[in-house]
Amino acid sequence: MTDTTSPAAPLLCSTVIPTIGRSTLARSVESALAQGIEGHEVIVVNDGGTPLEPQEWMQDKKVRVIDTNRSNVTFVCNVGAAAARGRYVNFLHDDDYLLPGGLCALVDAARSSGCRWAIGSAQVVDEEGQPLTEVDSSGATGNLLAELLVGECPHMSYCLVEREAFMEAGGFDPIMRIYEDRDLCWRLALRWDVHSTPARVACVRVSGSPGSAFDFRTIGTYSRMIRDRILSSPSALRRLQDSVRRSVILRGRACRHCLFAGALNLKGGQVWAALSRLTWLVRLAGAYVILPAFWKGLLLRTRRSSDVPA
Repeated sequence: MTDTTSPAAPLLCSTVIPTIGRSTLARSVESALAQGIEGHEVIVVNDGGTPLEPQEWMQDKKVRVIDTNRSNVTFVCNVGAAAARGRYVNFLHDDDYLLPGGLCALVDAARSSGCRWAIGSAQVVDEEGQPLTEVDSSGATGNLLAELLVGECPHMSYCLVEREAFMEAGGFDPIMRIYEDRDLCWRLALRWDVHSTPARVACVRVSGSPGSAFDFRTIGTYSRMIRDRILSSPSALRRLQDSVRRSVILRGRACRHCLFAGALNLKGGQVWAALSRLTWLVRLAGAYVILPAFWKGLLLRTRRSSDVPA
C-alpha cells in the first residue's frame, strides 16, 4: 500500500526501514516497535517493486508503509526521511534490528548532550546470525572528522540524527552505491560534533549478505571519492586540525591519507589538487613530526587511533 497519511503533529523519533521484502523485515520492524518510546513511528519504505505480503505488524498504528519502485537504498532512505515526523531519525536496514532499550539510549544521548547526532555501540553478526565482533562506540564523542577520514565509520543502524540536521547535510547522496553511511557521516562531521553512548543499541548483519547492495569490487573507488570530497571542503582543514588534537597517532594517520590523496591526484594529472593535499599534510603534521607516535600513525596500519595524547 502507498502511504497517503496526511501531515500530523511532530513526534520524538522516526525509525526508517528501507526494504526489498526480505524475510528479516518482520524482525527489524518488531524490534523498532518494541522500543516502547512515546512519540515514535516506524516508516517502512518498500522498494521491492511489488506490494509486501500482509503481516501482523502492518496493523500497528505506529507503522506506515511507503512504496517505491526498484530505486536504490539512498533514494529510499531519503523518501523515508522526507515523510518522517520525528525530531530524530534512525535508519535501520531490513536485515538489522534494534536491541531492547537501544533507541532510548540513543535519544537520551542526543537530548542530554544537545548534539545533533548520536552513536551507539553494536554487535556485528554474519549471514547466519553468528557473532563476529563488537563495535564499542563509547569513545566516539566530539569531532570525528579525522576518524572518518582514516576509514573508521559507524553504520547508520546504530546512529540517530536530527531530521533537520540530516536535511541540512543534504541527506544520502543518490550517486553512492555503497558507503552511503560513510558519505553521510563525514558531511555531518564537517558541521557538528557527535555524542556517543556505550550501550549496545543494534545488531548489524555484515555487509555483502544475500540481497545486499554492497559490492566489494567498488570499495576503492568510493573510498577515494569520499576522501577527496572531505579534502575539497572549505571547512575541512579547520575541522581536521581540531579533530586530531586528542591523538598523535590519529594525526599521523590523517597525514597518511592526505599523502595518498595527493599521490593519486598527481597520478591522475590533478596537479593543483595534489599540491593542496600535500599542503594539508604539512599543516597537519607541524612539529609533531618529531614524535614517534606520529610516525607510528603515518607508517603503520594501526587498527584504531587511540591513545597517545597530543
